[in-house]
Amino acid sequence: MNASLVSRFGALLFALVLPLIAAAEPTTGSIAPNFKLQDQHDAWISLADQRGKWLVVYVLSDG
Repeated sequence: MNASLVSRFGALLFALVLPLIAAAEPTTGSIAPNFKLQDQHDAWISLADQRGKWLVVYVLSDG
């Protein structure tokens, strides 16, 4: 591989991973960060749309 390609790949990897590293873990009692999930009808629902309502997030995992 040439050095330019390796350098670009490294920069891309850094740009993708940095937000994951920099994001602070929420503490108990703090407001949850916004996220979106798909429901069983393939509709996207965001946490912000549910603000002020009771909400249960039920997650199933095959792993």
